[in-house]
Amino acid sequence: MSSVVLTGLTGWFANYQSRRNEKIRNSENVQRLDTELANRIFEALAGLRIDEQRVKQHPSFSANAIYGNVVLYLDNSFINATAFRRDVSIYTDYRNRSFRSLILELRSLVDPSLRPELKDALAAYEEFADLSSLEKKAGKDSDQQAEYLAVLAKSHELLNGGLLKGRWRSYVEP
Repeated sequence: MSSVVLTGLTGWFANYQSRRNEKIRNSENVQRLDTELANRIFEALAGLRIDEQRVKQHPSFSANAIYGNVVLYLDNSFINATAFRRDVSIYTDYRNRSFRSLILELRSLVDPSLRPELKDALAAYEEFADLSSLEKKAGKDSDQQAEYLAVLAKSHELLNGGLLKGRWRSYVEP
């Protein structure tokens, strides 16, 4: 009888340890993903400030290029560029992963009550991707600088209002 109880307790403890270790790994993965995503959003915001200065100096951008630069930062695609090679990832195992794939992995790890916030962030990312694929140039009779500044303002709004969720805000804001 005691051997049956001992076997049962040993099995229960092994199962408990396994679940505990899985929760710890899950928590660590969530923290790493949050850090990576927050950093990419921070870098995209910094890139927008650079684009804003360039537009003010000489408006030679297109609207889709401004939106596209945000997507390049979020996806860490500058790592593959030839002229402007830059790695904005923090963790090497996430270096070649898109923003979308990081969000989807995070959604699979967090509590279901937190998933709507991540769904909104993904929708904002998709909007940037869609806007970057639209070929829209400023009209000849229009104020190009004003149009591009409006695109930059919309980009800031999408990043700060749509993408930058509470879980990442503390990483980005001082």
